[in-house]
Amino acid sequence: MPNKDRTLLVLQYLQDHSDGRRSVSTRDIRNMLAEHGHNATVLTVRRDIKAIRDVGYDVQIQEEKGKLTRYFYTDRALSLPEAQTLVDAGAAAQFLTPATSTAVIGRLKDIVGPGCSEELEPYIAVSDQVKAPNEQILLIIQDICRAIHNKRKISFVYMTLDIDLGRIPKHDGHVYIVSPYATVWKEDRYYLIGYSEKHEQVAVFRIDRIDQLKILKERLKNPPEDYSLQDYLDKAFRMYGKGPEETITLRCRRDMLDQIRDRFGDKAKVKKISEEYFEATVEVILSATFYGWLYQYVGEITLVSPEFAVQQYAGRLQDALDDVLGV
Repeated sequence: MPNKDRTLLVLQYLQDHSDGRRSVSTRDIRNMLAEHGHNATVLTVRRDIKAIRDVGYDVQIQEEKGKLTRYFYTDRALSLPEAQTLVDAGAAAQFLTPATSTAVIGRLKDIVGPGCSEELEPYIAVSDQVKAPNEQILLIIQDICRAIHNKRKISFVYMTLDIDLGRIPKHDGHVYIVSPYATVWKEDRYYLIGYSEKHEQVAVFRIDRIDQLKILKERLKNPPEDYSLQDYLDKAFRMYGKGPEETITLRCRRDMLDQIRDRFGDKAKVKKISEEYFEATVEVILSATFYGWLYQYVGEITLVSPEFAVQQYAGRLQDALDDVLGV
């Protein structure tokens, strides 16, 4: 019968030293066991491998006449392409600190195995990214998710940056009370969506700016009847929009369809008006965020209605020009 301690050593060795590309031999396993005080024979190793396979682990065996039997541990939770996607996401995520990104990438390498881990590198350097300074980010995310699951309110202090003092509490350390509804990863940052008692409405908070988070005993406030997470995100537009919701019309060059779909998705109502232009009717929050997005497409995407929004946009452009010219 297999020795449980010895069998676990064999399993750990397979996980650490083999995968679908790299194998270990019977001799490798016997040498490892000898280092741990186990005098194992070839038959012993075979019995341990059988025991591991019998409980459901995927261990492939390669046997060739005149050669050592080799073993491949292929029971990996992620394929290399799946892990590569997560590695790149971990490197790019601005809500993670450099140390946390590096640690997450290291764990992903352990999951795919030694043969693939050498290829598993982020295609963007962690050190080159704008990263959050909050080392407690993963614990905060964990507590937010726990509060959502248990339907409890949370409290926290929201941080901001000061040119002289660095990272400081916003609004003199005001304690926000929020009913958390969801966490959202958007444009490499992590956000909390929830009902804010300070704002008396659903609001958005960057999780990397949350500090001193506590889960409260009080049950969270149910979402408003008209609340839909997807609709809220669509209308909030890059997360920080504040202002009235309006249906607007944009006149776009025909080669701007990708930009419209990327920003508004299939909810944008598109109508061709000429060989060179189409119109897009969309719902947005008229905010500095929206107008900033629109400005980058001057000459390609034009706001045409409603008239008050056109005038509001024109006023913002004039204010910016006056500011630059020192008027």
